[in-house]
Amino acid sequence: MPDRAERMDDAGRRLDRVLVWLQADPAHAGLQQEAADLCYRLGRFGDARHWLTQQARSAPLSPAARSLDGLLLLRCGDAAAAIAIFQALLAQGIATPELHGNLGWALALAGRFDEAGEHALRAVEGGIAGAGPLHVRILHHQARLDEAIRVAEDALAHDPAQLPHYGILATLYLDRDEPDTAAAFARKVRAQAPDDADANTVLGVAALLGQRRDEADRFFRHALHHQPHSGRARAGRGLVGMLDGHLETAEDHFRLAVADMPAHAGIWHGLAWCQLLTGRTGQAHASLQAALALDRTLADTHGGLAVLAALSGRPDEAGACIRRALGLDPGCLSALLARGLLLRQSGHAAAAQQQLDGLMNQPLLPDGTTLQQALATHVLSTRARHHAAPRRR
Repeated sequence: MPDRAERMDDAGRRLDRVLVWLQADPAHAGLQQEAADLCYRLGRFGDARHWLTQQARSAPLSPAARSLDGLLLLRCGDAAAAIAIFQALLAQGIATPELHGNLGWALALAGRFDEAGEHALRAVEGGIAGAGPLHVRILHHQARLDEAIRVAEDALAHDPAQLPHYGILATLYLDRDEPDTAAAFARKVRAQAPDDADANTVLGVAALLGQRRDEADRFFRHALHHQPHSGRARAGRGLVGMLDGHLETAEDHFRLAVADMPAHAGIWHGLAWCQLLTGRTGQAHASLQAALALDRTLADTHGGLAVLAALSGRPDEAGACIRRALGLDPGCLSALLARGLLLRQSGHAAAAQQQLDGLMNQPLLPDGTTLQQALATHVLSTRARHHAAPRRR
């Protein structure tokens, strides 16, 4: 079976011939359609749009051309317009598995995951390549981690050569707090696709958890070079900055990360701690409120709000937040920090000193880890209801 490079070469040669034929017959709708299809496959989306426009001047676009138009709209970020095209085609009875796959992809990019899952599953049942990974990513986005892992592993058991499923499983196991398994899958992907952004990001997180910050940063940089809007990789660089004490640089990375993954509570936590540690409590409060709006069951959000309340002289509010945080996680680091702050403010110096002995930049653990470093690493294990977004195909 020819590899991707060979297929692209074949498409390029075919396009050259089609363009020669179009010079002789510039109004030939079939040739215009083929030119548009080939340009799309080659990533020449502007040229594909040109040939569709030329075709529409002489006659209404065929269903295939309209479907391609929808794909081009997705490439331009207009998911709503693409959805309208795909749904109109379905309403006309053109219910092909490929069309279901395209509609599922568009709905997922628009955040309509329940609808997207139905269409992705129909595409899977119709044997459409790429629909399986889309289906798993939708399950992931719905926080159905165990089901997503089962579906992906079943697909690999049927066909071990499906490389995208290895990359998805790497991210799934990372979100299930199994970094060693995640890294094993990521290494399998990277052995065949060294520039895969997801694999590099997972390996970066694994290195960060192993306190190998320089190695982690190299993986995150590599991922961002090939996928500049990877919120996970960008957040990874933010965590490296926090661990190194470069808070302003870390905050810049977290701001970019929340722009790409605004529904990931853990990234909002990272941004909030950068803001808190540089004295901007108002901005930190806004970031934690954004995390709270996403998920009220994360202990670290309530713990961070407790710290802010304690620092602002609101002990009753701090106490309530501490109780909520420790009820969700008895070991919540930020809640314990807030409790220490309250003890210090209430005059219990000895008890406060025991909890605050390693505040921020002083060694907290026997291995020399500071509280600032512990908080940064803790962001990695924050569970959120947002996971890997469906990738643009």
